[in-house]
Amino acid sequence: MKTNKIIGLLAFFFMIAFTACDDDNDNDLDMPEMGSFSLSISGDMDYQTEGMAYFGHYYDPEFGEDIFIVSLAEGIETTFNMFFIKSGDQPATGQHAVVSFDFEEDGDLPSDAFVSSITIQFDNNDAPEIYFLQAEAGSINIQESSNNRVNGSFEYDGTGFHTMVPEEELEISVSGEFDAIFADPGDPAL
Repeated sequence: MKTNKIIGLLAFFFMIAFTACDDDNDNDLDMPEMGSFSLSISGDMDYQTEGMAYFGHYYDPEFGEDIFIVSLAEGIETTFNMFFIKSGDQPATGQHAVVSFDFEEDGDLPSDAFVSSITIQFDNNDAPEIYFLQAEAGSINIQESSNNRVNGSFEYDGTGFHTMVPEEELEISVSGEFDAIFADPGDPAL
């Protein structure tokens, strides 16, 4: 149940990100400010991208915990979703650990470190190529943390797999920077 709520929250952030950049928007309307990010993945996979960055926090009354999340998304040539998530309040500036975490086995999210995961989908003519990547160890350095903006840089080593060959583990290094703006996640009972 808790995993479903977290996934629901992530889906909400990605929906905001893709709606905000819809080409069908009326050009006469004031566009909301959008955050941004850029990153590079190296190792068994080489990939660079940039896109939109948002952050949010909410209280989950069912589990009695605050959730803080930074969401990075790009959806023009591929579908790219990345998040940093932790329990507790919005973090202060400074360096914070990024750790390995298994949503099914580890229970509550850590409050003293971030968890990070990446999903990439390349749409090909035959079948989409989908990659799932997860942080093992690293850090996120938050340079600004205010009510409407969180920005900084990150760097971590991780593992993952391609859905067509899940038995072959990929080893990756991820680094980048972000400038995220606040997005209200709405009702936590999604």
